[in-house]
Amino acid sequence: MEKITEVISRMEIKVYENGMHILDEREKDLFTSFLEKMDSSSQKKYIYRGNHNLISQYKTDTNDLPLLSEKIFMVGEKGRGMWQECDANIEEKKDIIDALFENLEKKLREQYDRDLSFRNKNSEMYSYFTDINRDDFRSKITKKGEKVQQKILDYYYVFLHTLDSNHSEFLSTSENLQVANRFRNRNGIILVGWVPAQEEKKRIIKYIDVNGYYADFVKEVKLPQWHSVYQNEQEICLKCGLLPHYMIGFITYIENRECFVINPAILKKDKRGIDDIILDGLVIDQSSFFESLKTTQYKGYYMFADGEYYRYPND
Repeated sequence: MEKITEVISRMEIKVYENGMHILDEREKDLFTSFLEKMDSSSQKKYIYRGNHNLISQYKTDTNDLPLLSEKIFMVGEKGRGMWQECDANIEEKKDIIDALFENLEKKLREQYDRDLSFRNKNSEMYSYFTDINRDDFRSKITKKGEKVQQKILDYYYVFLHTLDSNHSEFLSTSENLQVANRFRNRNGIILVGWVPAQEEKKRIIKYIDVNGYYADFVKEVKLPQWHSVYQNEQEICLKCGLLPHYMIGFITYIENRECFVINPAILKKDKRGIDDIILDGLVIDQSSFFESLKTTQYKGYYMFADGEYYRYPND
């Protein structure tokens, strides 16, 4: 895997802080030191996300780089489910599980009819998700504790996300920069960030490795496992989105030259060790978060408390 210092060293590096500018020597030293510490740690996975739908999220794009930078490093990027109003009618766990089952049944049939590779890999899923097994699905999940229930639900939500991300609360990223590059255009960006490599109870960024994470919980309750048809994409799905606390910056074009715009929080004084930063994220002053959020297209935001996410409307 290419080191992040090698990826960024080929580009002109800028930051938006007191105006957009190329890093001065002091800033360059701080940034280089941060990257070298990140590269040396085994506690992180680098992730990349190509994005060409900037207007749909931030009401701006790379034509106004200072404004785009300000919004990205304040509110982060969220899954497409946050582009729409929340379904306030689904509240009870029974309703959530039943709605998930119905979506799985529907999407499986749509995909099964048009994709031979998918059909060959997921015949067990197709056979199981029919109306006759609805009660069995609910019963096997609700017999487990709340935390395991959520892991099982997330496992299947990610499967739906790989089939149709338009209504998903998850956000796709990849461990492969070249994969991310396929999902942007000349006016788009590639977000560069990280996730902690190990599962931690207090971690505030939740993710699922598409090629197998959480499968053991599903196997334990004897529910069918799904198999990705995009294994070469090295996909990692982030629950609710990519927080700015875990962003290094983004790659874009300025006057036909590839540049890297860094997260200004990296240049702030931080006495913590790199492994603590990797786990808990950068320290970001979000005192203007709600003001910034209202200038985006997002319909809501998430709060993290006691190991769980809670969604609130952007009003």
